[in-house]
Amino acid sequence: MTAVNLALALAEIDHTVVVVDGDLRRPRVASCLDLVGQAGLSTVLTGEASLREALQETRFPRLAALTSGAIPPNPTELLESQAAKNVLSELSRQYDYVIVDSPSLVVTDAALLAASSQGVLMVARFGKTRRKQLADAIHSLRLAGAPVLGAVLTMTPHKKQSKGGAYYDSASASASAVHRDSRGRAGRWRLGRARSG
Repeated sequence: MTAVNLALALAEIDHTVVVVDGDLRRPRVASCLDLVGQAGLSTVLTGEASLREALQETRFPRLAALTSGAIPPNPTELLESQAAKNVLSELSRQYDYVIVDSPSLVVTDAALLAASSQGVLMVARFGKTRRKQLADAIHSLRLAGAPVLGAVLTMTPHKKQSKGGAYYDSASASASAVHRDSRGRAGRWRLGRARSG
């Protein structure tokens, strides 16, 4: 969901975006966007479909998707292939942003995808992700040569607000969010965009 929401946010501000389901074990992008997932990344990497055939337009303007395709018996082998690097490079030439949804960093596949990216956004789940897991994940990314741009903490509990402070609490949260967004504006951070070459 984080990858899809980030892709949607970038498309809404007039960027062309493709979201790629790089999780060839437990894919989710097709179901999030109500797409058919039969032809996708795995079928492109095995030569069963061309990139043009596998890319799908979504119902959202400026947002395309490359679903995972059929679940292969050898996902790690496919993702470390030259064909995978070529696909990401080609997509980076066609779109302003390439957002790749990867499996957990517990699996080698994620580090392989990260190594072909210009930056990685870590996603941690509140109450589930442990500090050691996060430290190990960052260590894996550094070994792969992938720059960590930041982190997203999901599933955080809602904080109850007092009646009088609710207006001011939400206003200060909005102001800080706008401030953070404006610093990364104008394409300075290419989240998940593949390196060309």
